[in-house]
Amino acid sequence: MRNTGGAIGISLVSNMLNSREQTDQAYLDEHFTIFSAWGLDQMAPHRPGSPHLNLMQDLTRHQTEGFALVYQNLQEQASLLAYNDSYRVLAFASLICVPIFLFLEKSKDKAGVLH
Repeated sequence: MRNTGGAIGISLVSNMLNSREQTDQAYLDEHFTIFSAWGLDQMAPHRPGSPHLNLMQDLTRHQTEGFALVYQNLQEQASLLAYNDSYRVLAFASLICVPIFLFLEKSKDKAGVLH
């Protein structure tokens, strides 16, 4: 029963993680436009150490390496948000389960049993 319960729990959490990651990626993707790429190009000189991607020039030349880096960053952010959501759900489930232990009865000690 313990192995079965663990397998069911792991599959539920991994399914929740995958679905939340896809949902968060869709939300983040909705807010990234061509104007966001232009804004990233304009912010690079003002932030020391940030890469200058030349996204607008790459777009006109049909080179998408810069956009691949942006998309990788978007996927990482979506994964981070999905893990945060999963941890919040698990913490909430744990808080709900804690009061259940107050209603459990104490085991009765037997005279011949050593502890």
